Amino acid sequence: MHEIICQKCKQAFKIDEAGYADIVKQVRDTEFEQQLNERLGLAEKEKENAVELAKEQVVNEKRMEKRMGSVLVL
Repeated sequence: MHEIICQKCKQAFKIDEAGYADIVKQVRDTEFEQQLNERLGLAEKEKENAVELAKEQVVNEKRMEKRMGSVLVL
């Protein structure tokens, strides 16, 4: 038997192993879900940054090609 203390009312109560395991699983599942969502958000931002960087590189390469074409004509 485990003794759990309610965070709201501060009352202690006893719970059996199965009930305790269920509570622990819920807490772990919630924490895992939060961490997963945070990591997915970071991955999405990294992807957006990589796409933006690639676009900028293409624009810069086109500018350089245009400049090089102008130099070769002279």
